[in-house]
Amino acid sequence: MKFRMMMKTPDCLDMAIEDAVGSMLYDFEGDKDAEEDKRIELTQETKEFAEKWVKWSEYITIEFDTEAKTAVVVPVEEW
Repeated sequence: MKFRMMMKTPDCLDMAIEDAVGSMLYDFEGDKDAEEDKRIELTQETKEFAEKWVKWSEYITIEFDTEAKTAVVVPVEEW
């Protein structure tokens, strides 16, 4: 049997991206302006990538398959 579950997770994507980008920039050696520019660039790129699976930065749908024993994040275009 397959079934889907949609979740609304306000701020969750933004917080996860901030954490990931912050970890990447932890050892960034440069001036503060260059670091902030890189932070903005990485945040935007990552958010655009995630939009394939997360709508409006807060809605996500997971499809469960009890026969295959899998769970898959459904791309937004398939909702």
